[in-house]
Amino acid sequence: MDYINDENEYRKFVFTILFKVTNGLETVNTLYSQLNNKPQFSDTIFISLRALLADKITMDYLLFKSDFKNENVHDKLEWLKYDHIKYTLNNLKIFKSIYETDDKKIQEKRDDLKSAFPNYFDSGGNLKKQYDKLPTIGHMAKEIIAGTPNNSKFQSHLILSFEHYDIYSKYEHLGQLTPYLVFRGYKDQEQDSISTEIQNCIKILVDFIADLITEFHEPEFIERTDYWTNIKKLTSD
Repeated sequence: MDYINDENEYRKFVFTILFKVTNGLETVNTLYSQLNNKPQFSDTIFISLRALLADKITMDYLLFKSDFKNENVHDKLEWLKYDHIKYTLNNLKIFKSIYETDDKKIQEKRDDLKSAFPNYFDSGGNLKKQYDKLPTIGHMAKEIIAGTPNNSKFQSHLILSFEHYDIYSKYEHLGQLTPYLVFRGYKDQEQDSISTEIQNCIKILVDFIADLITEFHEPEFIERTDYWTNIKKLTSD
């Protein structure tokens, strides 16, 4: 928690990811431990894992675009942060229709955004067009796979992450496959494969946490925390 106010934006962002993924895995573990008696918990587990795997793939992409060098990551992180501001600003037009609000209130929201994040706006108050559109998770995965060594641990984890991310997306995006996924947890013949999938996703995410800590944080953090000790015990190495 001490790192929330870290002056280094990149370190603070990485710790945000660590915090989010750790919390998510704790939730998944709690639900997974009751899955035999509560098959309905599989829905929430898969939706949670999808979000966490999206975080992993996104972070992998930022590292990949930075040539896996710490000193290059800052600009790529700004690209990611800029994407939030751009879409929040664009969505104000939609909010105007949904909430039937007036132009004055929309402008107030725009001004609040500019005041909070002035570095993303030019002197005329317009959003700077300094970054390309951030690719989808699928395009991120495709680009990483094309540019990393075949059969490496990094690539194999990425492929498996996207496979599960893609499958579990059908929970959130209703369509032809949704009924199968929703009722899958109630089929006895599916229990072993469901359990294996969850365990594989957890292992990938634990390794992801360990890699982030190893690469981007000072040795003292690793040496002094029970958190690191427990994570290291769970890694696949």
